[in-house]
Amino acid sequence: MITSSNCRGMGSSEAIRSVLALVKKFDPDVLFLVETKLLYKKLKHVQNKLKYPQVFAVDPVGRSGGLAVLYKDNISFSVVDGNKNAISGTFLNYLSNVSWHVSFIYGDPVAYKRIVVWNYLRDLRNVLSRPWLILGDFNAISSLSEKEGGNPTPSRYIDEFVSLMEDLEMADLGYNGPAFTWSNNRLGAANIRERIDRVVANVEWLNLFPLVSVDHVTTPSSIMLL
Repeated sequence: MITSSNCRGMGSSEAIRSVLALVKKFDPDVLFLVETKLLYKKLKHVQNKLKYPQVFAVDPVGRSGGLAVLYKDNISFSVVDGNKNAISGTFLNYLSNVSWHVSFIYGDPVAYKRIVVWNYLRDLRNVLSRPWLILGDFNAISSLSEKEGGNPTPSRYIDEFVSLMEDLEMADLGYNGPAFTWSNNRLGAANIRERIDRVVANVEWLNLFPLVSVDHVTTPSSIMLL
């Protein structure tokens, strides 16, 4: 199982307890943490608490961002590239000798800067052979139906994201559970909810894992790939 969770900072005991409860309940083989807001030396403390022997992390920029992929010893994961918006690598199944690529994504929170991340993925396609899985917090929606409340997302940003999925030939794996993966946690008319976390894959990856399913979990905001 792979789990992606936007922890919105792992510097507090409450955040660590929340992710620890997630790990105890689902026991994912791979855990992707978005917005750790921790330097690597402090993230090691979190790694020990969560009891994952392996980790690859990208430090935050200032007080924002920070990514980490934690995984068990039985997982063969080779990192190809890591930056503030993505960690990409290759998983290898020793038993079947089948390998596939994965990109753990954190789309830029600033809408007009997101195109840089999209173009990075386009360039990465020329580096990574197939099969390919992409998952995480894209900070983007693919249609107006994926947002409730607030001002409508400008069509330009939706079109850019849809165009990316088409260029990469990625299919959305859908989900079970709540429709939205993010909320501003405000009450009444001020509440905004969006589906900004997702899992997408190309046909070669889906041919390897035809029975895969995706679940949304609300506390903490996470997506599960089963």
